[in-house]
Amino acid sequence: MAGPAEIAYFAQLAYFYRTLAIPMPIIFPRMSLTVIPPSVRRTLRKLQVTAEDVLRQGDDIIVAAAAGLEAWRQRIRTIEASVKALEQERTQLLGPAGNDSRIERILEALTRRLVELEEAGTRACQRVARVEDRRWCRLLTWLRPDGQLQERVFHPGVIYAQVGPEFRAALDRVAILAGEHQIVEIA
Repeated sequence: MAGPAEIAYFAQLAYFYRTLAIPMPIIFPRMSLTVIPPSVRRTLRKLQVTAEDVLRQGDDIIVAAAAGLEAWRQRIRTIEASVKALEQERTQLLGPAGNDSRIERILEALTRRLVELEEAGTRACQRVARVEDRRWCRLLTWLRPDGQLQERVFHPGVIYAQVGPEFRAALDRVAILAGEHQIVEIA
């Protein structure tokens, strides 16, 4: 059983085995898999990502998820700019009626409410972000411990302790000689 580096190493040695007339050992690729217990599957669903996304993108996936708050603020700024433009153009659009003090008060109130809306949205996003940060942290710790694949960090006993006997049953469903990284979901 060998990983990609060991397989490449043995491939380089093929010439020497032939030259020395020594039978080359049979090299099987080591099984590479990521185990997804039910709790991790639920977290993936809540964060609206797949295990494949997390494994492929690692920590970079968090940056993409955090972009929502900035998009919110930008949208509020766009609306504020539209209100300011409307305020400046009201006499052109409404003629003398644009100078009505009631319109002025409504526009001022609208501007204040937009500031309140941005602040409320920011606070709500920050609350959600704190919860999501904890979720992302748990998710990455399980799926990409130390930025690596599970099997490079966790001993199978660690996974068994976390998942229980279902881990053994899940391993029976794995294609041992697949040669590709596999994602195994625990029921």
